Amino acid sequence: MNETELIKTSVLNCRRVDLYVDAVVPTVEQEEAIRRIRERRREGEPLQYILGETDFMGMAFHVNPQVLIPRPETEILVETALSLVPRGGGTFRILDLGTGSGNIAVSCAALLDDALVDSVDIFPEALEVASGNARKHRMDRKIRFVHNDMRLFLSAAAAREPYDMILSNPPYVSSGDLDTLPADVRREPRAALDGGEDGMAFLKDILSLGPAVLKPGAFLLLEIGDGHSKSLEKYLENNSQFCEYEFKKDYSGVDRILVARKSLR
Repeated sequence: MNETELIKTSVLNCRRVDLYVDAVVPTVEQEEAIRRIRERRREGEPLQYILGETDFMGMAFHVNPQVLIPRPETEILVETALSLVPRGGGTFRILDLGTGSGNIAVSCAALLDDALVDSVDIFPEALEVASGNARKHRMDRKIRFVHNDMRLFLSAAAAREPYDMILSNPPYVSSGDLDTLPADVRREPRAALDGGEDGMAFLKDILSLGPAVLKPGAFLLLEIGDGHSKSLEKYLENNSQFCEYEFKKDYSGVDRILVARKSLR
C-alpha cells in the first residue's frame, strides 16, 4: 500500500480494497485524524511511529521511537536464513543480536517450527517492544530476551551451548553520515544507526566474536551498509574462522546481506 492508503486504512479500520470497492466515507472525526497524521508527516515524523505499527514478513509489528523501523531489506536477511535451515533436524538455536522491535526473532520463531531464539539488546526500552511483539504473535515461549551489550554477550556465551545460526541487523551507518540521512530516518534511534567512523564497528565485532558461539559449519548472517562488501571481503579472506562466504543483493542491486559459514574444524 502507498502512504495515503496506509493512513486511511488505519484511521478507517478497513482493508485497502474497501477504499475503492465500498467507497468508505470518513466521519468528521476521521477526516480530522487523517489531517493530523498528514501534518505530523510534513514535520518529518515516520508514518510507522504515527500509526504505531509496520508490516514485516507478512506480520504486524508494534514500533515506537525506541526502536528502528523494520525495512524490506531485512526481510532478505530472514528469507536467506530460512533457506539455510535444515528440515527435520530437531531444535535449531538462533542468536539475534540487536533485536530492536524483535522483527527478526519473532519472524524466525513463527516460520520455523523447531526454532528457539536468544535475542539480545542493550536497551531495555527496545526489549519491552520486542517482548510485546513476541506475545502478540504468541512466540514468547520460543524466544528468550536478554538485556546485554552484544559484544559482552558474545564474549560470555562461548562457554555455553553453541548456536546453529547468528542473525543481526546491527548499526552500520558511518557516524559522519548520520546528519545527512532523510529527516524521517533521523527520527529513529541514533544508537541503532551509528556504526562508528566507517560504519563497520559492530560488523567487525560480530565477525570476530561470533564464531566462538557457533557450531562448526554454522552460518552467520549480517545486514551491511552500502559499500561495505569490499572491505568485508578483504577481512574474511584473512579470517580462518570462516570457510566460505557470499553476499546477497537488495532490491536495488546493492550487496546487503553477508552470509558467512564457520569453518568445520
